[in-house]
Amino acid sequence: MKKFAMFAAALALAFVVNSSLKAAEGEAKAESVTGTVGCGHCTYSKETGAKGCCAAIKVGDKVMTFSAAEGASDEVKAKVKGYKSEMKGDWTLTGTVKKGDDGKESLVVTDVKPAAKEEGGAKTE
Repeated sequence: MKKFAMFAAALALAFVVNSSLKAAEGEAKAESVTGTVGCGHCTYSKETGAKGCCAAIKVGDKVMTFSAAEGASDEVKAKVKGYKSEMKGDWTLTGTVKKGDDGKESLVVTDVKPAAKEEGGAKTE
């Protein structure tokens, strides 16, 4: 009976560790990207394949669409919704990258800030 109890405890521990590892693998990490914001359809349709207007950011050669996270502040949601007038030029977006069913990545943002500008070799905000 004692051996059975030890076996059951070891099995339970293995299950807990395995569940924790799977949960950690599934969690998306927040990251920040800086690039040029534009319309996923009007400006970046070649890269996004978007059939209608949507917010997008170009970082290097990569273009991702983005949307405000459910828990984002009202200010962030307003900027993302009005991206064509509110977010011209270079911006730094913070959020989590999600891969869609089509294999394309999109960013779910929790924070948006104008990108730091370089003046005289030093970055300013």
